Amino acid sequence: MCRKLPAIRYALAADIPDLQAIEVAAGSLFHKTPYSELALAPPLSAQTYETHFANKHPVFVAEIETNNEANQDQTRMVKAGFAVAAPLGEGLHLYELSVHKRDQGRGVGRALIKHVLTYAREKGFPCVTLTTYSDISWNGPFYRSAGFSILPTARANSELKTILQKEIDTGANAETRCIMHMDLARQ
Repeated sequence: MCRKLPAIRYALAADIPDLQAIEVAAGSLFHKTPYSELALAPPLSAQTYETHFANKHPVFVAEIETNNEANQDQTRMVKAGFAVAAPLGEGLHLYELSVHKRDQGRGVGRALIKHVLTYAREKGFPCVTLTTYSDISWNGPFYRSAGFSILPTARANSELKTILQKEIDTGANAETRCIMHMDLARQ
């Protein structure tokens, strides 16, 4: 059977509760890591999403086809993941990418990254940045496999340094939290 790629669209305000549920489900995977406290972190607030919508920052939703539980002969689309990005300095910063734990390994995260990169190119951004953990398989190694590289903090702009420092100040591990970057001119 051929696996279908996720359908990706802009999020709507009505999607917010589902996006929050996806983030909580994805975050639960941190229970089995050195960062277990992240499993208890609250999702992005409705106000945060509304601010992104008001500023026309991209919030993308990935939906996948799945069997209808009531009738296995029918399929339905379910929300499987999302990405939240916004301009930061000269680039586009990926603030959040979450894939529901039941849907990981199905190409949802890669499809969302590809969509964010396409959006960034179309809007003329020279790069895409993010912050993540370098040592968690679905974080740093995943982004490296998608073409991102670690950006040394000394080479980061002041906005990225501020984001990273805020994350460290609120409990992120300073040894493994990192900035990642993709130069779109080289891709």
